[in-house]
Formats: sequence, C-alpha cells, structure tokens
Amino acid sequence: TDSYVYAGDGKLSMFITTPVVGAADTTRFLYNDGNATATSIGGETTLYDYYTDKTYLDGDFFKLSQMINTGALALVNRNLLKSITSPEGAISNFTYQYDNVGRITRLVISGMTTANYTYTYDCK
Repeated sequence: TDSYVYAGDGKLSMFITTPVVGAADTTRFLYNDGNATATSIGGETTLYDYYTDKTYLDGDFFKLSQMINTGALALVNRNLLKSITSPEGAISNFTYQYDNVGRITRLVISGMTTANYTYTYDCK
C-alpha cells in the first residue's frame, strides 16, 4: 500500500510504502522555494537541484516518472529538475531541448543514469 501525506501548504511531505509483509518505508521530503530539494529514507538523503530560470513543464523528469509509474502527480515542483545526487554521491544530470513555442521536445539524462526521451505533441 502506498500512502501520501501532505503538509498544510499542499506539498507532499511523506510517501509511505507498506508491504504485505515487513516494515513500512517512509520517504520524507524537504523543500526550498517550491522545489523538493531533498528526500530522506532510512537515514540516507538524496539531493535535487533545479533550473531556477525554467518553469516546471510537461517533460520534466519528475513529471514523466510519476505519470509512467502511478498515472498521477503527487509531487509538483516550481522549476525543472537539473540534477539528482544519490546518497553515495553519484550524480545524474538532466538537460532539456525545446520547440519554437517553448514545449520540451527532448530530455537527456547523463551521469549515474543515461537515457534520452523525445516528446511529440498532438494538439487537436
């Protein structure tokens, strides 16, 4: 079972996963200026950095991964994700390319993880 706990400001503060057997895992979220800047689970902290000059849009890594994994947005940031630093210090970097109307058309992940995502839009 997955449970989402929100703070009074509407931001996700905890994500709790409870398995059928065993103890629950609780992920705690820390924020700065509208962005989740750190998550902590079991004493290990993951850090997040953002492009403060770029607004959170369709195509952002967090938005993409949430829609693929759960079909809904539990975590909404103010800006686009720039990098993730794992508890071990490994870094994944995120770069974005845009079309002429400002939509993200490509996400490139490099570093600890590598991947390329290309987006197309069909507006009717």
